Amino acid sequence: DGVSKSPKSECATSAIFGSPLLVRDTEAVILAGFLADTAGGFGRNDLQAPAEAHCAEVGVAREILQRRFGNARMTGSGSAVFARAGSMGTNGAEPTAAMPADLPPGWVGRMCRSLEQHPLVGWAPD
Repeated sequence: DGVSKSPKSECATSAIFGSPLLVRDTEAVILAGFLADTAGGFGRNDLQAPAEAHCAEVGVAREILQRRFGNARMTGSGSAVFARAGSMGTNGAEPTAAMPADLPPGWVGRMCRSLEQHPLVGWAPD
């Protein structure tokens, strides 16, 4: 299960993609690589550094989750960030982790359930 936070400010997509901080030579990632990663730390978001430089609140949100859960990352081109926050309790209805109580004013936080498997499992040939 995971948690996501969104700062109230927006990050201009054109500024993120136009940033000199954007790494443009990252090796391509394929679905099989994600499925093979049992530790859950596979991949990275090359847009994160430019987004954090352009919109400081993205970095603040990521740091809050990083301190709390230890594995925060930005999703897409920003401004939302997420972290794996625990699992569902023994009854399967209540998460074992809680949303941090120190969200800045105007921010939105949500606890979300993870998928048991990627929706495209079985779609791509081995």
